[in-house]
Amino acid sequence: MRTVQIRFNDISQVRRFVYAISGCPGELKFIDENGSINAHSILGIFSADLSRPLTLQINNCRDMDHLMEAIRPFME
Repeated sequence: MRTVQIRFNDISQVRRFVYAISGCPGELKFIDENGSINAHSILGIFSADLSRPLTLQINNCRDMDHLMEAIRPFME
């Protein structure tokens, strides 16, 4: 398991993020005090407080290097 901080500056970044992770079959979720949100779900991400960084929890990703490169533009 690995965690990273993700920040979205606008709505289009959420769409680009979900597209970037779509090739990763592992379990990716945002964790906050209210529970977890499936990171593959655009609507789920919009339900989060996007005014602050989100904690992304990555589990069972087969190609962690590729995933980390794909999400680098969104990392805080």
